[in-house]
Amino acid sequence: MNAFDAWSAGFVRRWHTHPQLCDTVDYNSGHQQRVALLMLSFKPYVSRDALVAAMLHDQGEVDAGDMAHPAKEKHPVIRGMLRDVEMESIANQGFDYPCLKPDELNLLTLCDWLDSYLWMLRHFPKYLRDEAWMHQRMAMSQLAEQVDCYHQFWRVVNKAASCLA
Repeated sequence: MNAFDAWSAGFVRRWHTHPQLCDTVDYNSGHQQRVALLMLSFKPYVSRDALVAAMLHDQGEVDAGDMAHPAKEKHPVIRGMLRDVEMESIANQGFDYPCLKPDELNLLTLCDWLDSYLWMLRHFPKYLRDEAWMHQRMAMSQLAEQVDCYHQFWRVVNKAASCLA
């Protein structure tokens, strides 16, 4: 294990390609921790593998960069290439990325997206009515229903939105 490289990888900054959020300071280490905390809050008995995946899911961006989600959606071949680079980077840091069950992977995806949504609400709340963010909120709601945490999900979203008033 290369502990120093793993520690250093947490300093990759998120949002650098987003015009409104690029000035916010959000490091991958904080994002990954928040994702793990959201997973634990929704599913207190989530597996160790799922928590490890949450703590590592963006760790490889130290070598691959943080490509914006819309670009990954438009270019699946590039997304796959970046994923390979990220997985190699995680392995080079000394970690085995766990293979998750489908429901754990859906929970990780939900919490990953939710953290970005909550970050947006905290730092640029007028995006709440933006079409892309509304689409993400609906996709998260569907995922929350699939992983049986629909009500917990909406409590978080509504509480975050109420803090804006």
